[in-house]
Amino acid sequence: MAAQTNQFGDTTVNGQLTVSGGPVILPPNSLKTSSFDPATPLDAVQLQIQIHQVYAQGSAVDATAAAEVVHVARAAGTLVAVRAGNVVSGIGGATATVDVKKNGTTVLTGTIGLAAAAPAAYGQVAGAVAGGSAAYAAGDVFEVVVTAAAGGGTLAKGLFVDLVFREANGG
Repeated sequence: MAAQTNQFGDTTVNGQLTVSGGPVILPPNSLKTSSFDPATPLDAVQLQIQIHQVYAQGSAVDATAAAEVVHVARAAGTLVAVRAGNVVSGIGGATATVDVKKNGTTVLTGTIGLAAAAPAAYGQVAGAVAGGSAAYAAGDVFEVVVTAAAGGGTLAKGLFVDLVFREANGG
């Protein structure tokens, strides 16, 4: 086994640093755009991308029951966050619920409920993704499913759902 050398503090390498035998682990936020040589950029397939998909009903339209595909995975990844809200809050007993399904099966621990004045106009309610994130493979299909019931009140208007995916760049 080769001798190990530990370097503490800042180190500057003038020239090329070659590392063999394993990965280089860098602290978060340590690489900046200026860290890369424009003549030899990273290949796109080496990067992970963050995708925000938004499902939205019309801003002046009452929340309506619907089911719509919002994302077809191009590569492996994880669904890391889901939030739902409305442009105008419901009144009284009106409610709407939002579920997110992967290939027909829910990925949330429970539906996201939107009730009278909760959330306030333009506010958002976070959904709980089962296990903290939902892993998926290329070709998996995500769908937003909305239910709505007036319940003697006035339905919210402009229901929207924001989904955040982190996916390998499939090229």
